[in-house]
Amino acid sequence: MNFRAMRQFPGFTHAILALGWSFVFVLLLAGCKDKPTSAAPPEKHVGAPPLVRATLVSVSGWDSGRSDPLDDPVWAKANWYLLQSPMNTSRTTPPVRAAMVYDANAFYVAFVSDTVPPPASPIAQDVVAIFLDTSKAANGTETMQISVDAAGHCRCTWIRSGTPAVAKEDGSPEMSHPLYCVPDYVIKGLAATTRRTTLNGKPVWTTLVTIPFKTLPIPLQVPSPPPLGGEHWKVNLLRTITTADTGSGTQQLQANLSPVYLGAQAVSPYRMAVLELTK
Repeated sequence: MNFRAMRQFPGFTHAILALGWSFVFVLLLAGCKDKPTSAAPPEKHVGAPPLVRATLVSVSGWDSGRSDPLDDPVWAKANWYLLQSPMNTSRTTPPVRAAMVYDANAFYVAFVSDTVPPPASPIAQDVVAIFLDTSKAANGTETMQISVDAAGHCRCTWIRSGTPAVAKEDGSPEMSHPLYCVPDYVIKGLAATTRRTTLNGKPVWTTLVTIPFKTLPIPLQVPSPPPLGGEHWKVNLLRTITTADTGSGTQQLQANLSPVYLGAQAVSPYRMAVLELTK
């Protein structure tokens, strides 16, 4: 789809969720050391993680660094998904859409995020994140988290666990599940291109992330031959907005490809979507 030529985004299976700026308990996003220690019970019923698709880039010599998700025909042919509110709250971010494509060398994710209207408190962080499990087991014991903020700053954390995390009986995450995290992990060739632009006359910011297959940590490296379609991985895509603390506390809003508890994706790999690579 060509974003600039559209007033709406047909084909999405979920309506734009209502926005809210009510106070929520502060749960920090970046890295395992900031994971929350408790979680509220769910406020709504959420089904199993969805099946999502990444399409093969068939354009010879395609340069992701110069690609604009709003105009590029590669992204017009991709499947676009509207991110949803978390499992345990109906509060969410302004609309954010994401799509995924791949070729023989890398996995690419594009986000188109509506700009935040001025709230009562200034924005401290507006961050999109990719949680990706390309391991053979695909059970969440090996996950790469790649986060990019609205200024284009990128950070990677390799999240590891000796055993797969499981949810409690009530569906909430086990926040004490042991994790070993490698913050600021360097993925050679990783790139994130962020732009501020307009869509249908409204301000948005876009991010296109390039994740090379060969320089991921060994457990997550995609073996040769390169993927040509039919492979299945695990993925979740998030956007998290945190307001600055001006003396009355902070607010945090989150949107997810596959609904997960607010701030708890690191200990909830079972909530990642099933990612199918298609031709």
